[in-house]
Amino acid sequence: MLPRPLNPAFGGGPQAVSAQMRQCLTNLDAICRAAGADLSQAIKLTIYTPMLIELAPTIDRVYRESFTDAPPARSMIGVNVLQGNALVQIDAIVPLS
Repeated sequence: MLPRPLNPAFGGGPQAVSAQMRQCLTNLDAICRAAGADLSQAIKLTIYTPMLIELAPTIDRVYRESFTDAPPARSMIGVNVLQGNALVQIDAIVPLS
């Protein structure tokens, strides 16, 4: 059973994972742009999820859709729990000019 969604608008199941993954990437890109870069310049992303085995295929699909040209290196790490019962959390290493 999936945990309660971080944002009820995301729903449940694979749709929630896809929505949270896309929202994380959107947020990261906004942070990068505020610093004068963009997420397409990322060197590496680390993706955390409490359900690595179950959610990896969906996370991987969204990742591939989001980074079609020269995707950055990526690690996926299984964790016990994320704040707010999130299904995905991402951090990125992005060079600044």
